[in-house]
Amino acid sequence: MLLLRHKSMGDPYSRIAIVQPFIGDGTDYRVFVVGDEVVASMVRKPSSDDWRSNVARGGIAHAVKLNADAHETAIKAVKALDLDYAGVDLLYSDDGDYVVNEVNAIPEFKGLMSVSGVNIARKIAEYVINTVRR
Repeated sequence: MLLLRHKSMGDPYSRIAIVQPFIGDGTDYRVFVVGDEVVASMVRKPSSDDWRSNVARGGIAHAVKLNADAHETAIKAVKALDLDYAGVDLLYSDDGDYVVNEVNAIPEFKGLMSVSGVNIARKIAEYVINTVRR
């Protein structure tokens, strides 16, 4: 990963960009974590006319069951940011490891619900109710 500061745009610290290598073919994995649990996951592939795999942008999604390494990576990412729930986007590297591409603190989950059949809104509500009761 490369960190750049663009000085021609004013304050160099307000114009910071992170450049990362392109990993894979645009395919990613959305892992939805609530509390300490992965409640659903999907693989997303970009449409033929875009490099992004977002379902809202025409990406093609399918429910997928990921391995324990992917679950552990996603849960650790959510905990590192002290979030109660999040959508974690993982890439699968050439090294055979999952890499966190993005953690969405306010994630869209309509696409994931449609392919997984999991009622994510209910899972979040149950988590909040159980947390408040403790």
